[in-house]
Amino acid sequence: MMTSIKCSFTGAALMGIATVLMLAPRCEAATIGFKGTFDESNFTSNFTSTDADNDGSVEIQGSNDTTAILTGPNEGGFPPSSGEANWFIQNVSQTSTVQFEWSFTGDPNGLDSASYLIGGQAFPLGNDGDSSTSPLQLTIAEGESFGFRVATNNNLGVPGELTISNFESESIPFGVETNTGILVLISGMGSIAWRRHRRRLQANQNHLNI
Repeated sequence: MMTSIKCSFTGAALMGIATVLMLAPRCEAATIGFKGTFDESNFTSNFTSTDADNDGSVEIQGSNDTTAILTGPNEGGFPPSSGEANWFIQNVSQTSTVQFEWSFTGDPNGLDSASYLIGGQAFPLGNDGDSSTSPLQLTIAEGESFGFRVATNNNLGVPGELTISNFESESIPFGVETNTGILVLISGMGSIAWRRHRRRLQANQNHLNI
């Protein structure tokens, strides 16, 4: 035999539920290294150079695969030419935040550069001798591309080398995004319930005053 139970929530109770949802902690743990959504196997390498004996390379290091070294094209002939080494995920499978530190070495005249890539756009990191002063934190939406680039304008001298270290990622749970809509709905229901409650109190008061 099934028993049907009716539940009635006051505006205060509904707002209390909304507060609990708002303050609920995220349960996702950070993934250390190039694993999970950002596993190295999900990345694609794309080396482009008009004239270089060494097109570039990618190497993963560290006990937990926390470090990636992306080397750009080099050893081209004359006249000097340009080139790029790209290492990226075409479509990130889940909205995530990533955090990492970086350092870059290359041509001392600033002809080599490093960037990170999101959604097909390149965002400069730096040139020879530059490095992060604190961990860089980024958010990548589901379906966006993400990666790194080392570019050169001359293909001569020392190659550009970007080191990504202490890489970690954290997926943003579906529930965190969904809670926003739930909060709006519950808050609205609570507000309506509270106005109705006040009208009933006012009606009862008017009746007593007659």
